Amino acid sequence: MKSSTMQESVRSSYNSRKRRREVTAQAEEDACETVKTTDAKHEVPRTNAILQLNDDCLCHIFTYLNIWQVMLMEKVCKRFKIVARMIYKRTHELNFTVLWEQKNTGNITMRDVRNISARLAPHIHTLVAASEDFYSPCDVITHILDICKDCSKLKNLRLCSFEINQPDAKSFVNLEMLELKWCTITDELDLEICLQAAKNLKILNISCHSITGKCLTVLHDIKELSIGVLPNFRLSYFRQFCERQHGLKTLKIKFYTMSEDHEFGNISGPLSESDFIVWTFP
Repeated sequence: MKSSTMQESVRSSYNSRKRRREVTAQAEEDACETVKTTDAKHEVPRTNAILQLNDDCLCHIFTYLNIWQVMLMEKVCKRFKIVARMIYKRTHELNFTVLWEQKNTGNITMRDVRNISARLAPHIHTLVAASEDFYSPCDVITHILDICKDCSKLKNLRLCSFEINQPDAKSFVNLEMLELKWCTITDELDLEICLQAAKNLKILNISCHSITGKCLTVLHDIKELSIGVLPNFRLSYFRQFCERQHGLKTLKIKFYTMSEDHEFGNISGPLSESDFIVWTFP
């Protein structure tokens, strides 16, 4: 009798502990699968908990990603696509050299350029590109100049080592700063027309192998000019440029011989109020 009572007591204790373990295990499983929202009627899977953040929080998280990563994130869901568009609107510089470094899988393709420009072009103020960043620079430069025509907010354009053929003057209309570094201009008349259309241009940095300097004669109210004096450059055109400038603050000239240094110094005499800087090369 006593033995039977003891067995029942042990069995009861065992069943009680088993039930407690089952209840605890079920509670832990439920906690892992769902997170209760403020509305007790709904339960949200933990995997979607990030979507409970507001747009500002998600946008702040996205700022730690580069453009390539943001373009991937917009494919996750509609909410991420909306946040990605917010990032694009806040991006004011399109630097293809930086994008090339971030890509880590070779040069930027034409398809990449189209995808990126479709998202960022309406919002950028500055565009930077170098030919070595791309698989097909000849096709890219044409597309980049087409992008510039549609960028109403674009103020600064920096191009390096491109061959520029028949640029459209509309691409330069809103520019305040233009840099053409080691570029080849097929026809200087095209560049002259473009510079004439750039009424707001204040800063010009140009070192193109084929120019004679005639394109400079159409410039007005330039604040800063940096030019590379190359074999085809003519002093007569530089003289005309100097005679038309009244607000020039900085003039940087790159020479190849000291005789050019002396000749240009004599011609630029009227620009006494500018910060005249001379760079010489052997």
